[in-house]
Amino acid sequence: MHWPRRGPRIGERMDAMIAFRRQPGIVFAVSLSTMLALLVFGTAACGNDAHSSAVQPSVPGPLAFVVTISDNTFTPSSLTVPVGTTVVWNWTGSNSHAVKGTFDSTAVTSPTHKGAGTFSFTFTQAGTYAYQCAIHGAAMAARVIVK
Repeated sequence: MHWPRRGPRIGERMDAMIAFRRQPGIVFAVSLSTMLALLVFGTAACGNDAHSSAVQPSVPGPLAFVVTISDNTFTPSSLTVPVGTTVVWNWTGSNSHAVKGTFDSTAVTSPTHKGAGTFSFTFTQAGTYAYQCAIHGAAMAARVIVK
């Protein structure tokens, strides 16, 4: 009894593969379409969704400005923003610092951070708000002008 043949023999398959590889245009088209598919689907997988592993800053308000706290310096030392703006202080230096001031008639002191950390405040009233480091005092001072 002969079993029905289901496709080419091994030798025929090899001949077909060799013939396919000798056609560089087909190989290029297949490689290009594979790369494009990876790019499209890879980019979609990195989207901005709730399951993304990237850390998203949670800053309330319509606008946000960042003040960098490095070793004994606030940068910028003077910042002008519109009412409703959130200012985020970002620690980057190796010394301990804390933001201390009166913002919108409220005494504010941030947690003390060393090297990394953030603190934010949303300004809802116009005015000039001086602040300083709670540890270093007037030697490390800055201001936010809200218009």
